[in-house]
Amino acid sequence: MNRKELLDQTIRLRTRQSRESAPLPYYHVNGIDMIYIMCRFGRDQVAKVLPPGLEPAESGWGVFNFYTANAGWSIAPYSAFYLGVEVAGYDSPDGQPGLFLHMGHYSENAFGAMERYNTRLRPGHMDWDHVPGELRARGFAGNTELINVRAAAPSAPFHLKEGINRYLGVHPECGISSFYVPFSCEYVDLETPEITYLSEAAQHFHPLVPEEIVWPIAVRNMTITFSPPRRLGVEDTQLVSDQRAVGLLDAFARSGRAAAIVDASSRILRLNPVAETLSQSGFLPLANGRMTSWQKADAARLEEVVAATAVQRDGRVSDQIALEGRHGRLMLAQALSLEPSVVGDGRVIVLFDDPAEGPQGDCVPALRLLGLTEAEAKIAALVGAGRSPAEAADALELSVNTVRSALKLIYDKLGIGRQAELAKIVTRLESRAIA
Repeated sequence: MNRKELLDQTIRLRTRQSRESAPLPYYHVNGIDMIYIMCRFGRDQVAKVLPPGLEPAESGWGVFNFYTANAGWSIAPYSAFYLGVEVAGYDSPDGQPGLFLHMGHYSENAFGAMERYNTRLRPGHMDWDHVPGELRARGFAGNTELINVRAAAPSAPFHLKEGINRYLGVHPECGISSFYVPFSCEYVDLETPEITYLSEAAQHFHPLVPEEIVWPIAVRNMTITFSPPRRLGVEDTQLVSDQRAVGLLDAFARSGRAAAIVDASSRILRLNPVAETLSQSGFLPLANGRMTSWQKADAARLEEVVAATAVQRDGRVSDQIALEGRHGRLMLAQALSLEPSVVGDGRVIVLFDDPAEGPQGDCVPALRLLGLTEAEAKIAALVGAGRSPAEAADALELSVNTVRSALKLIYDKLGIGRQAELAKIVTRLESRAIA
């Protein structure tokens, strides 16, 4: 048996063992640091690496991605690097190019899970080299370095971005599959980086050489959710709500507030980083993937509140209940019912408050993620906090008629009919205090 045959046999064994032991998706990952490099490849190059049935896009676009995922629900922490190429006819719903994952290497924590998405993926890892004034990422298979990238460290301010990426892969059972990755992140442009393949790379995948580097960026504080892989042509009906859910949880996290999305049985679907920290520290206990409490009576009450809220679709907010955490510390929990288009049918957002901490500030970012424009979110925040339309108009230097017209649109978008209902939503988004 030659070296390549031995390597393939080892990979197949590790793949089977890792896939069998990996948790099932959805996978929610956050705290990601990344170098993301959009390139342009020759169309003929791309055609050579695509499986039958897929055609390269005219653009020739592709992506090198090097990242570490520091925390998350189920598969983090891990590191990875991959190369994706654009294919024709499979853009994501927000217009971003659909990418076929030509190759990818994921560390052991994630490899078994991700191999369910694409049999071209392999075990490996990515390391950062910390060089003053420079970013350097190095991709490995085992101890063999395959590829590295160097770029000047960013100096400009980071910007917020969110959207949906669509990826295609070779599924182990159903041929070509498709999956979506809603994301939220901060990014900054990089100067043109250097990408170098090592001689051993060709033993692991077919290297593609970029003709042009189009858009290199550094990314931080990224939150992503992997949808399950589905046979190509089977649409993901949960997609839009997944994107909004990721963005909404991320908005709470950026304001320092713990939040989770659960189903009617309190099974956790997503935690934001603040809630994960509470869980890891013991203040938010979990049992069999469900939220619970150290006290049996508290756990039963929490399940009751979540189940009752899950059947509501009118922005209703439950009463706050106290959960006794580790060492007697109290945590307040409250369930928030929103339209299925926001978090999914039968799903509930549960917000966690520490009564020892004070108000948490501006709710405009969270209101925007509920579908409001920047101007509408500012009006909703003021009127929902008890200001009259005239007072809101004065504060924002608008006419009263403009504010009243905007309120009609705000009520329609949020599925409510009066200021009292708006006040319920705004109060819960804005404050850590008991309403």
